[in-house]
Amino acid sequence: MWIKLLMAFINGIYEEHNLSESAFKTMKQMFIRSFPYVARNMTSKEKERVRSLLYFGLIK
Repeated sequence: MWIKLLMAFINGIYEEHNLSESAFKTMKQMFIRSFPYVARNMTSKEKERVRSLLYFGLIK
């Protein structure tokens, strides 16, 4: 469901802001290809990394 909503959002940006077709296709490919990596549970090591980055203010 998330990827479907994201693609609808990207389509809206493309139509509203007149992006080049090349940029539009590249953006869609980036999101589709990265989805399997971000749509999973984090490992303990990844969770600890995020905690440390938050602690030191490196991500918000």
